[in-house]
Amino acid sequence: MADLGIREVRPGGTITLQALGFPAGLEPKPSFRLIALVGGAVVIGPTATGVTEDSPGNYDIQLAIPEGLAAGDYAGEWEFSGVWVRDQDHIVRVSAQAFGAYSFPEAVRDLLTEDNTDPDTAATLTDATLGDAIAQADVEIDAKLGGRYTVPFDPVPLIVARLSGDIAAYLATLTLRHSMPVRDEDSVYRRWARAKELLDLLSSGRAQLPGLTDAVEAAVSTGAVVNPHDASFWDLASWGLKDPLR
Repeated sequence: MADLGIREVRPGGTITLQALGFPAGLEPKPSFRLIALVGGAVVIGPTATGVTEDSPGNYDIQLAIPEGLAAGDYAGEWEFSGVWVRDQDHIVRVSAQAFGAYSFPEAVRDLLTEDNTDPDTAATLTDATLGDAIAQADVEIDAKLGGRYTVPFDPVPLIVARLSGDIAAYLATLTLRHSMPVRDEDSVYRRWARAKELLDLLSSGRAQLPGLTDAVEAAVSTGAVVNPHDASFWDLASWGLKDPLR
């Protein structure tokens, strides 16, 4: 089980799960259920509601996690021709972490070890320390985007979750290194710089979050007065470093 990828979600959140490489064009669509790894109880489903065929033979479902679902590990299963097939690549981890976080410690650990051969990474930090980095990243995101979108985000767009993870991974690395600079060629630094650039684009209106209403544009269309000011609390200057994007 340790080799499986972990998809983490909080109670009350949503998660997209996929079934890949199955027969194309199935009608009716395959059903899905979520079962507890301990005891095997079915906690969601079976249901075909919301199942779509994203591409030929690849199906997905956006699953709403009930507020009262107990924290723990769960497995997704899909029904094809009367046979239930378990997702062998991922487990769904329902986290007890407070509602509102845009990312999770396990997701940040995955980013810290992605394309990184250095064994001494912030992935070794505790969940609590990574949680602090996530909280700082989320405050920065809300501060930058609060002038254009309703924050905190709920549900959390995938782009926002990735921004939170990338920024938190960088902040956690600074914590590990006692605020010593992160090398420009480090993948953690590159993802952080890309996240900061995207935040600037989103906050200025040069880019938009898909499917969400831009509050500034909506206000302009109705003649309302808005304050487009945005702020950044954890920029490079806060750490005594030079911002390469300015």
